[in-house]
Order: sequence, then structure tokens, then C-alpha cells
Amino acid sequence: MAGDYYCGKNYTTDIFLKTHIPLWTHRANLSLWWPVIEWYDDTKNKGKMSGDVYLSIDMQLFEERRIVPSWTLRAALKTASGGGCEIDRYYDCPGYFFDTYFGKTFQIVSAVIQIFSGGGFLCWQTDNGRQNDAVQYGVLVGLRLGNFSISETFGGYSGWESNSKKYGHLAHDCPMSLKTKLSYVISNWEIGAMLQHGLSDYPYTQLRIGISYSIDILNRE
Repeated sequence: MAGDYYCGKNYTTDIFLKTHIPLWTHRANLSLWWPVIEWYDDTKNKGKMSGDVYLSIDMQLFEERRIVPSWTLRAALKTASGGGCEIDRYYDCPGYFFDTYFGKTFQIVSAVIQIFSGGGFLCWQTDNGRQNDAVQYGVLVGLRLGNFSISETFGGYSGWESNSKKYGHLAHDCPMSLKTKLSYVISNWEIGAMLQHGLSDYPYTQLRIGISYSIDILNRE
């Protein structure tokens, strides 16, 4: 569970929930995430509503070996559960994406360095029924020292509408951002904070503070 604060072109706060449920093995799980309720304040509208529910299947195709990196694959669906289409909050239409990432860890004394990179394909319908498609990409570098970890992520996607004669630079579908995440693990609890800053086509800064609890249900009797 987390709380988000967005500032920039408009202001939004929300309560955010996310869960990962293993599917018979530690190498596959079902993920669900959802901004349960958000309070928004932009130049035209002010109010509160619930956001879209996302579902994904996450699979680790290869575990990391001495030379071979780990390989993960994710297939995700955006449901048409959010509201406020008429005020440009959430589109009442589905979307989906597929992405895959490769990662490697390196042990240096007591520190663990993590490097991940990859990409994918994103597809969604826009407010007037058009379909937009985009290529996703991302790179993560992380450091773990005991129970403390920090990571930096650069990522985004590039849609076709920014290259069209009709929409061009007004499409705003080539966002890029930098994301810094800090976390500390205490037994089964993890306390974390994240700061995301938009670099292009994403005129927002996001602050997230949250807490999570893990239960190893596969090994419980």
C-alpha cells in the first residue's frame, strides 16, 4: 500500500494498492495494481475518483547463472474500470503491453549491484477511438547493502502519433522519466520511497511513500 503525490501540470494525490500472487512457483506470479481513490485538481476540474485496475502475468524464463543473465517476461492488461473519460482522467477502454527484461547481479565485498535492461510493446485506445501503439524501453541500476537498497531507472515509450502528420509534437506520446527508489527491509516488511521526474512529454513529478508485507504462501503448511 502506498500514497502518491503528483505535482506539475496539475496536482493529484492517491491511495495505491499492489499485490503479487505466486502461481504454483516462485518464478511466476499474478500481479494486480490499482489507484483505489485519487483526489485531483487541474485547471478545469477538481474532485475524486477511482482509477484503472491493471493485471499482469510475470514469468522468470531463466534464472541467473554465472554467465547467463536472468530473463523475465510480463504480459499486462489495462481494464476499462476507471472513470472520468469526459474530463480526461481515465479512458473507458482497454489497453495492454508486453515487456521483457534481462538482468545481472554482481557481488562486490558486501554490496550487490544490479543491472537490468529491456523493452516491450504497448497498445491502447485513445479518447476518440484511435489505437496508439508504442515501443517501451528501460534501464535500471541498483545497489543493495544488507537490508537497504537504492535504484535508479530511466525509461519511457515512443508512440507512432508523434511522427504522424496530423498530430506531430502535439501527440505527447513519447514520455521519458527518471525514477529513484529507496527501500529498507525489516523481517517480512518493506518500507520504501520513490521519486519520479518527467523528462519529456510527462510534465509531472511523482512522490510515493509505501509499505509492503510478504508471505511465502508456497512454503506454508
